[in-house]
This record gives sequence, structure tokens and C-alpha cells, in this order.
Amino acid sequence: MKYIAVIIVVVLMSWTWSMATSERSFRLEQYKQVELGVEDDIRGFIQKKYPDTKEIYCSQLYTEAVNPGTEMIAHFRCSAASAPEGDEVTEQIFEGFLRLKSTDGFQTWGETGGEIRSPEVRFLKGVQVTPEAVQKAEQEANSTEKK
Repeated sequence: MKYIAVIIVVVLMSWTWSMATSERSFRLEQYKQVELGVEDDIRGFIQKKYPDTKEIYCSQLYTEAVNPGTEMIAHFRCSAASAPEGDEVTEQIFEGFLRLKSTDGFQTWGETGGEIRSPEVRFLKGVQVTPEAVQKAEQEANSTEKK
């Protein structure tokens, strides 16, 4: 019985080793090239939709091969900071995925679908309301009413 268990373990180890050392259908450089292109596309989309955006940072961007060499999905999460008026600074989060298709091994590719959503907007330098500020505003309002 011990020998059967040892044989099974050895067979499984050799199978996983062959998977880990086998040649990949897609090189790491190709993934990086696709990710850089997708990041440029996302930056272009954000700049076109929100022209006053100053800083765009993609904190998460990764690709997954659906059909190696022909179809891929790129997932992302980016933040964009802008100062539309005065001192107010907003940060908007964009996340989603793009479906990519290629016929030449991803030397070139086209976007065939996907989704970009903006689930979060943060006001970084907004108006801060404190009890003291409310009391001061009420006092100022009362003093102008008396005049």
C-alpha cells in the first residue's frame, strides 16, 4: 500500500514539474506590452471624458488569457485626481475590464467589449463641517438679520 501511495506522489510531482517548466504560449514581455497598451487606452478614455483630470494612476492592472494568443481579458482599477474649481480636489476611482482579441499573437489587438465603471468619488479638499464652524455661521447669519 505504501508503494502505491509513493508511486502516485511521484507521478503527481513529475506532472506538476512538467507544467511548471513547460514553455509558455505567451511570454511575460508580451503580457507587459499588452498591459501598457491597455493602460494608455484607459488614460485616453478618462482624459477624453474628464479633460480637467491631472493625475491618473493605475494601481491594479492584470491580464488573463482566455484563449492563449487570440483572446485576453484585462482587469484594472485606476484613480484620477482633478481640481475642477477652486480648492476642491476630487479623486474618482475607475474599475472594470476590457476584452481583447488578436489574430497575430497580440502584436496588435482590438477591444471587443468590456465594462468601465466609476463606483467611488472622494472629495479630498472639500468643505469641512465642525460644530464650531456651524455656530460661527449661525452667529454671522443672526448678526446680518439684526442689521
